Amino acid sequence: MGDLAAHLLLRHHSTVELVNRATRAGLVRRLTDGADHRVVRVTLTDEGEHRLNALAEAHLEELSRIGPRLAALSDDLPAVSGTRS
Repeated sequence: MGDLAAHLLLRHHSTVELVNRATRAGLVRRLTDGADHRVVRVTLTDEGEHRLNALAEAHLEELSRIGPRLAALSDDLPAVSGTRS
């Protein structure tokens, strides 16, 4: 859980609660490491994989839809001269 918390930039107890909710929803499962029973692995279920793929697809569609608008907005921004160190 500690590695997952660090990756998600969350506190340990927040990550545990997030995994608890995802487990109850059938999106992930906990697996105890065979070599070290203190280690808990969190893996996606088939349903979790399906929902993650659907969410990623929806995000990509939205980005492709708004991409040209964002590019047009950035074209209107003044050029930045120099960089800060």
